[in-house]
Amino acid sequence: MLLARSRMAQQQWVKARDAFAKAQALLPDEPDLMVEYADAMMRAAPDGRFPPEAVAMLEKVVAGQPNHQRGLFYLGAQRLQAGEPAQAAELWERLLPTLDPRTAQALRPQLAMAREQAGLPPLEETPAVATGPVLEVTVELAPAVAAQLADGDTLFVFARTADGAGPPVAVKRLPARDFPVTLGLSDADSLMPTQKLSTQPQVQLMARVSKSGDAAAAAGDLEAEAQVIEMRDGAKITLSIDRVHP
Repeated sequence: MLLARSRMAQQQWVKARDAFAKAQALLPDEPDLMVEYADAMMRAAPDGRFPPEAVAMLEKVVAGQPNHQRGLFYLGAQRLQAGEPAQAAELWERLLPTLDPRTAQALRPQLAMAREQAGLPPLEETPAVATGPVLEVTVELAPAVAAQLADGDTLFVFARTADGAGPPVAVKRLPARDFPVTLGLSDADSLMPTQKLSTQPQVQLMARVSKSGDAAAAAGDLEAEAQVIEMRDGAKITLSIDRVHP
C-alpha cells in the first residue's frame, strides 16, 4: 500500500494500480484500500473512466459504509461519467454535510453541474472560499472560429495534472460570451477534495466551448491548445480558443 501510494504521488498511475492490486488481493474487504485501488484504476485507464471492477468495489464500499467520504465521492464521479447525473447528485448530497466547510465548498461546483444536467433545481448558494494560490486565466476567442459561437454555448476552463491524466483538478463553467474572459482558478474550483489544485507543482490548463453543455469533449466543440504552467499564486496565462474539436 505504501508503494502504491508513493506511485500515486509520483503520478505513475499504472504502477500504482498494479501495486494496489497486490495489496487488495491480501486485504480484499478493506474499504479504504478498495477506494484507493478504484481511484488508481480510473487514472490508469486510457479513457480516464472507472472500469467495471472499480465500480463494483466502490458500490461495495458505499453499501457497507454509507457515509464513507471517498467512496461516496468517487462513486458520484463514476455516475456522472456514466451519464447518470441524478445519482451523482444524490451521492454527493449525502457526502456534503460530512465535509469540513472548505472541502464542501470545493465539491459544490461539481454537485451544481450534476444537478443541472439532471434537470434539478440548484442548491442554495454559499459564498465561495478561495484557498491557496489563485491562477489568473484569460480566455480569448480567435477570429477564425468566432462565427461558430452560438447562444447557449458553455465555456469550461480546466486545470489537470501536468501529464493530462485523470479528471480535472479544478474547473470553471460559465456562459460562452463576452470574450476575452478573465477568471481565477483556485482550490474553491477543485473537483476532488482529495486532490486540490494547490497540491500540484504544475498544471495543464485548457479551455473549451461546449455546444452541448457537457464537460466531455464532443465533435464541433471549440477548444484551445493545452498549456502547462507552474502552480504559484498570481500566475497568469492566456488561452486562445482557435480550433474545432474533430
